[in-house]
Amino acid sequence: MLQPGARVTVFDNSPGQLEQDRKVVAREDLEIKLVQGDMVDLSVLPGESYDLGVHPVSNTFVSAIQPVWNEAARVLKPGGVLLAGFVNPLLYLFSEKEAEQGKLVVVNEIPYANWHNIEEGEPVEFSHTPGDQIGGQIEAGLVITGFLKAILGERGSWISISKVFVQPGRLIQMTNSSLEPGVVYEKGRNHYFN
Repeated sequence: MLQPGARVTVFDNSPGQLEQDRKVVAREDLEIKLVQGDMVDLSVLPGESYDLGVHPVSNTFVSAIQPVWNEAARVLKPGGVLLAGFVNPLLYLFSEKEAEQGKLVVVNEIPYANWHNIEEGEPVEFSHTPGDQIGGQIEAGLVITGFLKAILGERGSWISISKVFVQPGRLIQMTNSSLEPGVVYEKGRNHYFN
């Protein structure tokens, strides 16, 4: 994803993850800004300053996700793209032990948090309703322009492709198969959106 001339910021709450990132940055001689912080508060990042936000399945680790969507919308430039992944909330319904044996036994409610069965050193995980995941992006002012299912490991995940609303009269299209920007049509001229 790192292209020549791109300015990249990695924002993470985990000192351990950022240390791993520092090692890669040093080893590969990359120019990447590393910032530690909480995804519900990106106030250290300037507004309308990023073309692309990549938000992997991080919502699993925050109890309330609307602040995450609000902050993502705030830091993206007009026309900026957010690629956000999230776990299918139905996966939290079933007993993991039973599922390993091929049985789907409903034991939890949605939304769900694993407070009662967390193992030492493991993070608390939260499920979120599709309304919170998808509707929350819309409420934050993002426009969902693509949606696809991806299989990551043994868990099913979804990826949404959202854009900050741009000026009226512009038509934005995204290609779902490659997650690469599509064509922007503006006043009869075609431009590739970066």
